[in-house]
Amino acid sequence: MWWSDETNQELVLTVQRLLTEYRRHLESIEPPAQPLVWGVGSAPDAFGGWTPSPAAMHGKWSHPPAMAHDKASEKSGSPSPGRYEHWVHPLVVANHDEVRSDGLDPLPGRYSLPSLRDAWRDTRLLHLLESWGVPDDTLIDLAGRPVPACQVNPTDEVSGRRPVSSATVGVTCRAGGSPAFITAGHLVAATGERVDVCATGPGGPKWVTGTVVDWQDPLGAGATGGYDYAVVVLDDPNDTVASVTHTGLTPTPRPPYVTTEVAVFGGPSGRRDGTVNGALNQLGDAQRQWLNVWQFGQSGLLQRGDSGSLAMVTDGPHQGSVLGHFVGGAGTTPRRFDHQYIQDLRSCLANGKLQIQVTLWGEA
Repeated sequence: MWWSDETNQELVLTVQRLLTEYRRHLESIEPPAQPLVWGVGSAPDAFGGWTPSPAAMHGKWSHPPAMAHDKASEKSGSPSPGRYEHWVHPLVVANHDEVRSDGLDPLPGRYSLPSLRDAWRDTRLLHLLESWGVPDDTLIDLAGRPVPACQVNPTDEVSGRRPVSSATVGVTCRAGGSPAFITAGHLVAATGERVDVCATGPGGPKWVTGTVVDWQDPLGAGATGGYDYAVVVLDDPNDTVASVTHTGLTPTPRPPYVTTEVAVFGGPSGRRDGTVNGALNQLGDAQRQWLNVWQFGQSGLLQRGDSGSLAMVTDGPHQGSVLGHFVGGAGTTPRRFDHQYIQDLRSCLANGKLQIQVTLWGEA
């Protein structure tokens, strides 16, 4: 499990079980069909409540029912010692198009499972979730197909078999001792591939070249999924990579968590401030499956071409830490995404089987 929750092993075990069921579902899909479910993970609800301290509880806190709220503390105005937090639930990201094909037309968004049971009783999605034994407190996100956020422009030249696509320089680093940066892996096809970078710093704008020295793209990774990153070293030793000051990688997430404030520094979109509102163990379609991604909102903040953009925590105890880089989204409009996903960089660097030593640059 890429996140940790010592206080609620029931949630951990539930998400692990749903991940197993989800992977079985992926293995049952026959091309060109798409899955009924895009991914599974965990997410906080919109309400939450006051969690008393262990001394006040006189025992171990157990996971409350969905959408619970401490009305007694609210009424008294003086809650017992503890902390306010959002309850965290299992999360299923469902295929909006497949629900519509069953004769329903709900809006994309987040729903509680009980609120949808009556309307969805005869849908394939509900039958699938019931076969998984999804608990009642599960949250359901209705979303479009998750796609990588690279952009192919109408005027781009096509070289060989791979079209020219664009992404964004993300967090800077040193790779094997050389200045480098991390971006989205789906920008390129292999280690050793050359990329062009439009340098806008001093001496620019000008185009400089870099070489991919480490890479992974979950395209074709199958039901077990993979990571999405490319480590690029600049070819000319006279070229440099500017760094963004940060405090290092965001620590391992530990639900229950308060919704995290995050800034994504997009290429086409510029800086976009929003919140992390979900932690997905796995997400994707029949072709590409991402491991360990954050869901980022609100809707419509990012667009194609923002892939690889640095995501940084902007508030709370981990302010200034690097969360990861934007890799893709799902949406009903051609330009902006309704749902946006960030590759968790800590688990990516730890588990992505990098072949070269990578250290982040710019740590304060």
